[in-house]
Amino acid sequence: PFNENPMFIIAVFEVLPRTLILLIFTIMLQYTIISSHNDALRIAELTYRKDMDARTKLYNKNKYEDMLANYYTMVERVVGYIAVAFWDLNNLKMINDNFGHAVGDSLIQTMSEKLLAVSNERCRTYRVGGDEFLLILDDPAPGEINRIIQQVKTELSSGTGTTGLRILAAVGSAEGCGADIRSLVKKADAAMYSDKAKSKEGRS
Repeated sequence: PFNENPMFIIAVFEVLPRTLILLIFTIMLQYTIISSHNDALRIAELTYRKDMDARTKLYNKNKYEDMLANYYTMVERVVGYIAVAFWDLNNLKMINDNFGHAVGDSLIQTMSEKLLAVSNERCRTYRVGGDEFLLILDDPAPGEINRIIQQVKTELSSGTGTTGLRILAAVGSAEGCGADIRSLVKKADAAMYSDKAKSKEGRS
């Protein structure tokens, strides 16, 4: 009889149950790890989509509004001076009407690439409208925002991209305290429209 064999009793009543329990625990742990990893990937993807413009890889308007509400306007978190530059592509509607929206989208993409090239930890760029872009520079050195603007202008004028069309963009800038960012953006926006008007008059 099996109960007269000690090794058989140990195997059936001790080793086998423990092995099964260990196997089940291992499977459950593996499932939990895989599930947690997949959840983390989904959360990361949703966060990325929430903050980034899928077409241009720049921060989107949601991220810009979040920064306004939870960073720059909170005085205790503001560090020094900031500079903003507001960009807007010229003649995009005309280009879309005459050459198609694919060409217009290509111009927007090229403009975004030029802005992305100057982005870093202190200099963040946002797509806040169809062809409107905002650059925010923290703690700028004297004249730094103007040098960045000129760099982007030089890059834009150096080629026509894949469309064969020259990219023209109006820009305005303003500097001041980070807590006043909303008024600074309005000033930069107004300066941008002034620059756009001069461009239409052929003076720039």
